[in-house]
Amino acid sequence: MREKGWYIFGGINMEENLILNDLWILRMGRKPLEWIKPLVRGKLPTPRYACSLNYYEEGNFLILHGGRNDFASESFALNDTHIFDLSKLEWQEIQLYSELNNFEIYNRCGHSSVVFGNFNFFKFF
Repeated sequence: MREKGWYIFGGINMEENLILNDLWILRMGRKPLEWIKPLVRGKLPTPRYACSLNYYEEGNFLILHGGRNDFASESFALNDTHIFDLSKLEWQEIQLYSELNNFEIYNRCGHSSVVFGNFNFFKFF
């Protein structure tokens, strides 16, 4: 069951110079506000910051894309996509594809995104 609140993924621990891959929920509507770190399943996404995280209500999941990891070997900007199933509290990496064979995902960080339309084009592996 989805915990109501504001979901936050990743970030930087400046004191220890670490990039994080934690998921936190800020429960609002209470005083004081409450932070929750849920126990999650699945393979966690690579640590990152400056990524996008969107809620897809119809599927009851979060979509995480891109971000930055300054210690990544290939490029500091990432181009992977993950979903977080809110009913199972489980991460899963997904592969985006196009039947037109002209669909390319670029590395990006510090971007914004929005859910628009449906996700019949997602193919889950």
